[in-house]
Amino acid sequence: MKIYIIGSRRESGRGKKWVEKAHEVGLECLHSAWVTVPPDGDHPLTDHERHDVAAFCFECVRGADLVWWLLPSTPSFGASVEWGIAMGLQKPRVVSGDLKLTAFSEHCTANFETDEMAFDWVVRRMLKCSR
Repeated sequence: MKIYIIGSRRESGRGKKWVEKAHEVGLECLHSAWVTVPPDGDHPLTDHERHDVAAFCFECVRGADLVWWLLPSTPSFGASVEWGIAMGLQKPRVVSGDLKLTAFSEHCTANFETDEMAFDWVVRRMLKCSR
C-alpha cells in the first residue's frame, strides 16, 4: 500500500518517526517534502523550488492509496492544501492530532487523537487490503 503522510515541516521529527515506522511494516511512503525540506527559517525556498515542491506533493497525493494527515500544532498552509487535494480526489484519509484545530478533520475515513492510534488503524487497513 502506498501512503502519503502530510504534516508541517516545522514538525519534521514527528513526520520522520512515522515514515520510518511505516517502512518497518512494509508500507511504501511516497516522498513527503516536509521531511526533507528544511523549515523556511532555516532555508527559504526560491520561487522555483516552491513550484517544484508543490507539483511533486500534488503528484504524491494523487499516487497514494491512503493519505494520513498529522495535524500540526502550528499552522501549515501546505498541509491544508494537500488535505484539500486528497479530499477532492476522494482518497481514503486518516487524520491524527488535536482534531479541534480544523473542521476538516471530520472529513475523513477515520480520525484519531493520537498518531499511535492512527498508525495502528493504517496497519490494520494495510493487512485487510493485502488479503
